[in-house]
Amino acid sequence: MPKYPTPFVFDLQAIRLWSEASGNEAQVVQSDLEQGQVLIFNRVFNEFTKVYPDNATDLSGNTFAKKRVVEEHRLAAAALAESSNATFGRKGPYDQCIEWCVAGIACCGPYTIVTDARRKPLYQKVNGLSVITFEEYLNYR
Repeated sequence: MPKYPTPFVFDLQAIRLWSEASGNEAQVVQSDLEQGQVLIFNRVFNEFTKVYPDNATDLSGNTFAKKRVVEEHRLAAAALAESSNATFGRKGPYDQCIEWCVAGIACCGPYTIVTDARRKPLYQKVNGLSVITFEEYLNYR
């Protein structure tokens, strides 16, 4: 039985870290995307391309399916924000509430959120979420 529920859901910062990863590390992510072990949602990726356009260009050669955010995810995100006294604040750092969106997706899974070391403690304040850093994800794989 895996230690972390799969698949892994990448948040905006995990996507950024993937875009900056070495060839071998980047290939691990690409392989996991192809096998369905990593999920990247369209809303998160679209926000990533706005915030980090140069990094998005680095990923332009990679083809992968992006999942759609559905109403269940939106409702879960709203419920989590309300019940958690808005751990991230009502708005995310880029004003699109992406962290709440990712948290909502993860709790519908259950999935494991992959993020950076700075955001991991914020996600962990939301009860029931499984969260690891990008580095922990690479070591786990």
